[in-house]
Amino acid sequence: MPEFGPNTTDSMAMLNLDDQGNLVSEDSMQVHMSLRLGGIPTGTAKHFSKYRFKRLPE
Repeated sequence: MPEFGPNTTDSMAMLNLDDQGNLVSEDSMQVHMSLRLGGIPTGTAKHFSKYRFKRLPE
């Protein structure tokens, strides 16, 4: 029997343009972990990434 659970997750993804017209992609995710016995919180795992794609000259 696993000792962890029930876990909850939340995530976010966003695309936008910055002031120079570059495409910016942001992505984040969190997993909130707890013990199966008593539901005691044990921590949160987080992931975040941000990518910028430069606009090609016209």
